[in-house]
Amino acid sequence: MTEEQLYWMQKCYIDSIWEASLTQVIGVVDAPQSTKDLRQDFECIMNDDIRARPARDFEYERNRALAIVMREIIMPAIKEFIPELQRVAARLPGFELPEGLTSREPDPWCLPSVRIIAGIEALIRTTNRRFRGNDMFDLFHCAAALPYCNVFFCDGPFERVIKDPKLQYDKVYGVKVVSSSRDIVVYLQELS
Repeated sequence: MTEEQLYWMQKCYIDSIWEASLTQVIGVVDAPQSTKDLRQDFECIMNDDIRARPARDFEYERNRALAIVMREIIMPAIKEFIPELQRVAARLPGFELPEGLTSREPDPWCLPSVRIIAGIEALIRTTNRRFRGNDMFDLFHCAAALPYCNVFFCDGPFERVIKDPKLQYDKVYGVKVVSSSRDIVVYLQELS
């Protein structure tokens, strides 16, 4: 295949994923694996780190968490991703990097999911909140949804985290955060 044909085949495949139902996606995945060990390990790592290195400076912790995610996750993956991005960008006529890319002011829309994870981790570290294994799911759901959705349903404690004055992710990303079952029903009824 030519590079152009390969590009369109990849694009069509990715587009078709949006049409797949959850049962179809699950059908092609091997037997689901339990996340219990992963959640327990994540809980232990977070809480051991909090005990070993107590913290009170929220901004320092947010920047530290962001740096760790960048170093441990983003940078290793980017070595594979950048050549592909450059190939795709080269095909776009007049492609230019967005203005303000070199701004020193933190941009919440630059790697928003990473920034959300870093902010929540910093909040947990600086408020003596105990991290629980199931918080891992809330954390990743929040990071994946807040920048891209109009509404985010969660439990009450996580709504307080999202709306905490240090984060204000509901305002930063313009998303309505709803936690009570009554308010969720009201919101859904208003849609119909």
